[in-house]
Amino acid sequence: MGLELKKFIFFGLLILFLLSGCAGGLSRRESAKLYYNLGNAYLELGDTAKASESYLKALEYNKNMKIASFNLAKAYMEVEKYSEAIGILDGMLKEEPENTILLSAKAYCVYRFGNYEKASELYDDVLKIDPGNMEALYNSAVISIDRENYSAALDSLTLLKAKKIEDDSLLAKINSAFGETYYRTEQYSEAIKYLDLIRQTDPDDISNLTMLFNSYLKTRYFASVAETGTMILKKQPENKEILFNMASVYLNEIEDTEKGLTYLEKALAAGFDDKLRAEELASAPDIAGKERIYKILQNAKLLDD
Repeated sequence: MGLELKKFIFFGLLILFLLSGCAGGLSRRESAKLYYNLGNAYLELGDTAKASESYLKALEYNKNMKIASFNLAKAYMEVEKYSEAIGILDGMLKEEPENTILLSAKAYCVYRFGNYEKASELYDDVLKIDPGNMEALYNSAVISIDRENYSAALDSLTLLKAKKIEDDSLLAKINSAFGETYYRTEQYSEAIKYLDLIRQTDPDDISNLTMLFNSYLKTRYFASVAETGTMILKKQPENKEILFNMASVYLNEIEDTEKGLTYLEKALAAGFDDKLRAEELASAPDIAGKERIYKILQNAKLLDD
């Protein structure tokens, strides 16, 4: 929904609100509905404070208006008031303990608090009720990655991948999670398959590009290292780690001395100061431009006399 349309709907509701005499001429149920719709309009416009006020007002007129309670919890979540959101959700869960939407919302709040174990338990509760719940499967995988339980993460992601997913955004998230999981477990060839898919759809994702760069480096696909490194440096021209690795690849593997030395000098200018790796580069057998490399690193005081 475009911003202009959102504003149009909002002002229409506001006019209706004023014409009703500030809800005074309406029944309590009608007043609750009006405040609820006003809250939704504020939420669409990104004014969570006003949205919260409107939902609370709706609940004053109709305390049993569950959708207003839930949207109030959502508004609190938008501004990271997770304690307040959990309080509302817990109240609703007393009446509907197997409501997977409420359980998922609470799990998200708990996750944002950093309580991964409790969040994981709540998503497990969702999956006991609805084994095919894609949101719970994905979020369980994310939590498993955070907890370094990569086997569980892959199990959840594999179940998800087997489903017919029509949401491109969710599919991209799944592929990204697969790539990160394989990368963290040093299964670099598998990681590349998924990380490259993300590169194709989101070439500006630096975190993904960095994992892809390192995966190519580990699997010795040096032409791809050079290509991916160039993409990263367009966004982060002073990334000293990428610059030094590019220097090493061009000097050791591609054997383009001038380009390699240029990257080396840029890495040093960016603050690269790892003496051990500098010594490894200088002592590499048959490296192109050995004397010039040694001199550059010595001038940078990265080699012992």
